[in-house]
Amino acid sequence: MKWASGLVGVIALAVLVNHLFFKKMEFIQSKVYPDLYLIKYPIKDKDSLHKIIAKMVFHKVSNHFKTPSKNTTAIVPYRIRFYEYYSGTPFFVPFGEAGTTHFIENKEDPGGFSSEYISDYNRFHIAEFNLKYCRNDSLNYIGTINYYQNWDIIKTDIIINQCNPSKIEESVEAESVSDIH
Repeated sequence: MKWASGLVGVIALAVLVNHLFFKKMEFIQSKVYPDLYLIKYPIKDKDSLHKIIAKMVFHKVSNHFKTPSKNTTAIVPYRIRFYEYYSGTPFFVPFGEAGTTHFIENKEDPGGFSSEYISDYNRFHIAEFNLKYCRNDSLNYIGTINYYQNWDIIKTDIIINQCNPSKIEESVEAESVSDIH
């Protein structure tokens, strides 16, 4: 009996240590929204997380420009959204709350009591990259990443900039995320 309870204790400790220290952060792309990524086990250091996201965005945008999809009519505007992986409430809630994981396999569902919108999970919104043309310039573009915490933008980075310096501020402020379709 002592041996069995000791073994259970060791296994429980091993699972706890693995859960706390060895979970690897991963990006999971939605199968229905190619611009949506869920971050499972995001690292706690926000600056490091932001650097990893910026590096990933730059890599994705570079690849997108090298080989644009035949389905896209225009490369710009372009966006990539990052939300924390959240599997919803552990018990049945009749009014939605399936979590951000719902959007890996499913589109937004405006249907009645069980409606699911990604905007319902803005508290899990980590970052959003937007690439758009410079104001009054359809040849050059600017790419910004907004980082979020508790519904608010806490930081904005410009990672791609082909705009005339006097047009940068106008371009960043002029268009909102809702302008991207």
